[in-house]
Amino acid sequence: LWLPGMGAAYATAAPADPVPWRAILASWTASHVAHAVDAAAERLQADGKRAHSSQRLTQARLRQTLQRAESARTVRERRSGERQRLLAAHAAWREETHQP
Repeated sequence: LWLPGMGAAYATAAPADPVPWRAILASWTASHVAHAVDAAAERLQADGKRAHSSQRLTQARLRQTLQRAESARTVRERRSGERQRLLAAHAAWREETHQP
């Protein structure tokens, strides 16, 4: 059984150890576990950045939706005001001309 990275582990194994494979395997396992933990931490950090980016995008979309709603309400209010003025002008005209 020979796994990647064992050459360095074999070189550091204690010469007095009757079974150097234990030290080699322990060193190799520790190295790969550390690498796996680092990779998992990087993935979590990347996921966090994506989540934060997604949250910012969602907030921007909400702001846009609110701005559109405000604009639509402003337009409706303006049109309603124009309609009221037209109705008032028409009513005044009917009074002046004695129209029913």
